[in-house]
Amino acid sequence: MWNSPHSDSEAGKRYALADLSALVLPLDELLYLSEATPVSELVEEGILRPLERSELVFALHEVFEALTGDVPVPEGGHPGIHEAIIADLLRQSFDLVVCEMEMGDVGESAREAVWQSVDRLLIHRNPYEPALPWILEDAGMTLEDPESYRLENITLADWEKLLCGDSPLFSEFLWDEDWRMDSLMDLPPDAAKWVTDLAGLDLQVVQALPHTPDEDELRKAEDYLRKLIDQEERVNQDRWRSRTEPGPDDWPDTPF
Repeated sequence: MWNSPHSDSEAGKRYALADLSALVLPLDELLYLSEATPVSELVEEGILRPLERSELVFALHEVFEALTGDVPVPEGGHPGIHEAIIADLLRQSFDLVVCEMEMGDVGESAREAVWQSVDRLLIHRNPYEPALPWILEDAGMTLEDPESYRLENITLADWEKLLCGDSPLFSEFLWDEDWRMDSLMDLPPDAAKWVTDLAGLDLQVVQALPHTPDEDELRKAEDYLRKLIDQEERVNQDRWRSRTEPGPDDWPDTPF
């Protein structure tokens, strides 16, 4: 379970894989590039840059297990590395949207993946009263817009506001950015304790070291992530076929 600000239970919130398409989107490329490129060159969050590939892969596995599984939220909350992974995956998804929009004629799979998370987690957070985030309302959208991710009035700036920084999707999964306060580690112990007590931080959780997996743990973690990617791709292919192949008249016009 994940300690979401929008959890209805102290045990945390469990997400369906379809909710997490914006997080799964960059996974395949990240795993591939990490085979030959240092982690420090693939991630933006400072707490993730020192990680070895094996540590990043295992942490990714832990994050998605927490998001989709039944294990209760750890006492003290998720370690900073796990929270930073969420933020970094959202930023990487934005990078893929940028590439897609700037290159043109390369499809719309990145925007569609992000939009699925926006639709499920933001617009239909309350299924009885769907509502657009203010970012999209300001862009002139309405709930009646079909396949909204295709609309030209959703600019790169709008996608960035949805995904990066203190964005609506960021706020779906994360309460704050405590893991970025790494300067506290350089303070004298008394000063660090005063600041952390004041802020209600537990540095042993926020700045917890990653688990270094053995070969068997790494193989299982990577297999888990590959299955996650394959499952998401199958869902996307089924959704695409439902929109392009002849079918019953009552098929929905939108992909969701």
